[in-house]
Amino acid sequence: MKPSDPEVSLFIFDALLKVGRTAKLRQLVELDRWKFEGHALGNRLDDICRRLQEMEKFELIYGPGSCINLEDPTTAGSAAAGHSRFDPTEIENAKNAPSGERAKILA
Repeated sequence: MKPSDPEVSLFIFDALLKVGRTAKLRQLVELDRWKFEGHALGNRLDDICRRLQEMEKFELIYGPGSCINLEDPTTAGSAAAGHSRFDPTEIENAKNAPSGERAKILA
């Protein structure tokens, strides 16, 4: 597989969905959308885009980063350790957002 393959993009998209990285997912979907034009995996991109829209709606209500999945042990550990990939405001928004509603979106 090479980086231009849609399967590579789907792997990354799925990882970003799992941890709730809305803004990064939007950025990469827009960047890689061309890979799916006329491709059999186009329906997978459509599904990811629907889920991304739900994440964006959630973050409009609860603030940027509120979809960050603090229930994921790796993500929670990185956030607790103050890893630079997480903005402190985003982590605070994630802590204050309803985890049950977030879990439904990310499932």
